Amino acid sequence: MARPEEATTERGYRWITEHFVRPSFGDRKVASIRTLELDHWYQQLRTGGGAGGRPLSGRTVRLCHTVMRQSLEQARKWGLIARNPAVDATPPAARRTEIKPPSIAQVHGLLKAAFEFDPDFGVYLWRLAVTGCRRGEACALRWTDIHWEPAEIAISRSIAQIDQERIEKDTKTHQARRVAIDEATRELLREFHLRARERALAVGVALADDAFLFSEEPDGSAPWRPDVCTNWFGRLRAELGLDHVRLHDVRHFVATALGDAGTNIATISARLGHRDKATMLNIYSHSFPAADAEAGALMGTSLGAVPNGRGRSRSGSAS
Repeated sequence: MARPEEATTERGYRWITEHFVRPSFGDRKVASIRTLELDHWYQQLRTGGGAGGRPLSGRTVRLCHTVMRQSLEQARKWGLIARNPAVDATPPAARRTEIKPPSIAQVHGLLKAAFEFDPDFGVYLWRLAVTGCRRGEACALRWTDIHWEPAEIAISRSIAQIDQERIEKDTKTHQARRVAIDEATRELLREFHLRARERALAVGVALADDAFLFSEEPDGSAPWRPDVCTNWFGRLRAELGLDHVRLHDVRHFVATALGDAGTNIATISARLGHRDKATMLNIYSHSFPAADAEAGALMGTSLGAVPNGRGRSRSGSAS
């Protein structure tokens, strides 16, 4: 049986195959496919391959290239073709878009709306805004992951959706981590725990010690689906006129807020669960204008006053 992360990847590749690869190449002999044809296909997908003829994202086109390259490479190994034409093809380059996290006022508005919509979802969104964890990581939290003294949360799993099945798997980077929480968050979780226990007792069941924090079941036996959390968040942001803010942007908010406050890169990277500090630098290095302004001021102060000769030309006359 495939591991959960492998099953998730397989599902994504299957979707790419059914929606893009098969309609374009399903009736073709692999030996007839040429590199130039693949490059034209990538361009067509990029400019109008999406729903309703809309442009397809570069990331999705690169996934199409990955499926084609791996499929044609297998054909080469089987002796059906002498050379893999996708090796020399040129999919669109990966370009990082500028991170534009929500402001603190917008996050406050979203949190207020979340608690009014559903107190449980309010706690869920608060968790994301405090720790910066991924949506699936929050869905996978169990009460045994909450440590009251010292106040920490252990993050070691994630929930993924494969068809209609919820799968508990490793985190994205396959690494466990602990993140510290403040006193207000600890008290919020204590109240939430008490509410969950009372809710279970009201229907005659017990809340297991390792029950999921966020569950539709009174006994906490099944986690929330990550896509449902995204849908709930979408309703709230629409009500607030924040259609440009995604649930994942709450994670970006945490990273940039900590960076602007002077928190070092290593600490932010560990808290967010990046594989290494380079990931943090690649994604957020251009998103800390306040920190960069402080760096500029520091260097100016270190150099001291500008030399008096600044107004003279090389010949010695005034410029």
